Amino acid sequence: MSSSKRRQSLNSSRQADINLPSETSARNGANFKWTSSSIFILLELYDQAADMNNYRIKDPTPFGKQFMVEQFNKEFQLDITYKFFKEKLDTMKKKYKIYKELLSSTGISVDPITYEIDASESWWKDREACKIVHAFRRKPPHG
Repeated sequence: MSSSKRRQSLNSSRQADINLPSETSARNGANFKWTSSSIFILLELYDQAADMNNYRIKDPTPFGKQFMVEQFNKEFQLDITYKFFKEKLDTMKKKYKIYKELLSSTGISVDPITYEIDASESWWKDREACKIVHAFRRKPPHG
């Protein structure tokens, strides 16, 4: 094989590997996809960690945070830190706050069976510019 063909073959095989997650990135949560069950486990662990201090403080203690991280890592074979959770929890809090605001606005209701947001087309059109409101167009936030 000529050297140029070898180089081309080597370069194309390197490019193919670029998109594959490394073992480290897969374990540290870089490619972790949140599912309803993983969110449920996160919230359960958060509740257990808060309960360790009898719900006296807003966030878990360092011991509670360590408990959450160890249990989640064990469940999903990851190697992540509490910062990973904090980012997800903060995002969920933001979405929930906006969702609650939407529900308290005039003309908004949630179907108790389908959980879809029900509002008139004119209401949605008036709030079209807000990207987060647009994301809630029909369904409430989840994860």
